[in-house]
Amino acid sequence: MSQPLHDSIIDDFARRVQKVDERVKQLVRTTTPHTSSSDSLEDLSTALEELRVAEEELRQQHEALIQARYDIEQEHRRYLDLFESAPDGYIVTSPTGQMQEVNRVASRMFNVEATFLVGKPLSMYFSKVDRAAFGVNLITSLSGKGSAEWEVRIQPRNGHPFDAALTMTAMYGDNSEIRALRWAVRDITERKAIENQIKLLNAQLEARVEERTHQLRVETRLKEAALQQETAARREAEALRDSALLLTSTLDLGEVLNRVFENIRQVVPHDAAQISLVEAGQVKVVRLSGYQEKGLNVLHDSIARLVLTVDTFPLSRMIETREPFILLDWQARDFWLRIPSIEHIRSFLGTPILINEEVLGFLMLVGFEPNAFTEVHARQLQAFAAQAATAIHNARYYEHSREVAAQEERQRIARDLHDEVSQTLFSAEVFAQGLLRMELQDGQETKQRLQQLHGMIRGALAELRTMFIEMRPSALLHSDLAELLRQLTEAMQSRKRLVIHLNAEKEMILPPNVKITFYRVAQEALNNVLKHSRATEVKVALMKTDEPKGLLLCVEDNGRGFDPHLSVSGMGLGMMQERAESINAALVIRSTPGEGAAIQLRWTV
Repeated sequence: MSQPLHDSIIDDFARRVQKVDERVKQLVRTTTPHTSSSDSLEDLSTALEELRVAEEELRQQHEALIQARYDIEQEHRRYLDLFESAPDGYIVTSPTGQMQEVNRVASRMFNVEATFLVGKPLSMYFSKVDRAAFGVNLITSLSGKGSAEWEVRIQPRNGHPFDAALTMTAMYGDNSEIRALRWAVRDITERKAIENQIKLLNAQLEARVEERTHQLRVETRLKEAALQQETAARREAEALRDSALLLTSTLDLGEVLNRVFENIRQVVPHDAAQISLVEAGQVKVVRLSGYQEKGLNVLHDSIARLVLTVDTFPLSRMIETREPFILLDWQARDFWLRIPSIEHIRSFLGTPILINEEVLGFLMLVGFEPNAFTEVHARQLQAFAAQAATAIHNARYYEHSREVAAQEERQRIARDLHDEVSQTLFSAEVFAQGLLRMELQDGQETKQRLQQLHGMIRGALAELRTMFIEMRPSALLHSDLAELLRQLTEAMQSRKRLVIHLNAEKEMILPPNVKITFYRVAQEALNNVLKHSRATEVKVALMKTDEPKGLLLCVEDNGRGFDPHLSVSGMGLGMMQERAESINAALVIRSTPGEGAAIQLRWTV
């Protein structure tokens, strides 16, 4: 029970006793001889009863007060037991930090009896640095949430300093003002030692990790270098393999040169490249790349027109050694070449293109920065040059073979046409002599005879025009395809009594190779009709197509036909197929023995 409550009970009881005393005094004053004694006694009895009730209440309240005091004492004893037996140091201070209560652990920490600590400032046993900061930290904590934690260095009396953790909690009174501060003080020497050990271990671990990381970086760089070498070797092998496949898949010289550039670009880094071929002691540029892409059009045009002799350096060096030549810095010497914008070239790598020790030409790369090429690049370029040599040799041989074959084909056709024209003109001459000897009375018969003679002469003229075209193939390029087919069908009709229906659209603008292919296929198909089909009627149609956009040629006869699945010699079907493939056209041959034949050539734009 609190002191204010105890005082209130006593005051109440005093008031009741005073009230009873006043009533007794009043009773005495008012009692006269005439007053009834019974009334006076009754009033006195009532007052005494009230006094007994008040006494009983006072006794009960006194017992309750004794019990409350006992409970408080027990609670305080338990608090003291907890306070003294706590594993950490506990201190109660005033709001300004003067110690009021100190438990045994805190006393041992300071190495001072608790009774001597009471009244002294808590910061007195801190290190100088922490003592100076204590006031600021305390004010900051009390102005905040009323609790705080921080670490200090405690200096015991006649002892060694140690690290401690402080936990402060403010205690508030009824008026919400701070009446005291509770402090928990914990020795964190072991924790600090562990933390320092952990820091040391972490530092050691970080050092080992850094060392291992460095080792891994070195190993990784070595592996990456090995992988790069392996990748480069694999890329080079793949490029050489692809180069071999691509170069051997075509016999067109222009396509071969383009593919050489494509494959080199994948393996040997460079800014520009060129291929030059040797012709009659002169070295001419046949392919260039890289200059125009960099905006060096003047340099591109200058090199494209360049014609050198095999005695020019460094071409002579490469011819003599049969090895690549590297120039690390073009401008470091008074070089042999004097052309506009040559100053852009700083590095040079060249290698001869050899076939059976014969120099076909040179494969050359340039860099716009010095030191762009190495011996490894030279070896790689030499490998490409070896493959390019074979492809270029084959393409040249193929071109020569095609020219020879074309010349032989033109000569054969010219001979055939010459024989046909000679035969037609001889027949016309005999027919005309016969007309002179005949006495024709009927005008209609005369007209028919003359028409027949006119047809023979017209056919001979068509044969002559066809012969002219065969003797001068450039005439094919300057004539309309429909007109060419008309001359061709008229020439065919003059050779044999054969009805040919021609339906050809005029004014068709076609690429030269497409026009020549369509003409040759039609020519070959009509020759087959004359030689093999025994047909009496032929239909030739040439028309544009919209879906897909392109051109369609149809040659159909009513002859005896053949089996297209069987090999038929002398019909030129293989040649027609090759011509169709040369322009990416589709050739379809349909025929059944006894039911004629039809040939279709379809080209799509």
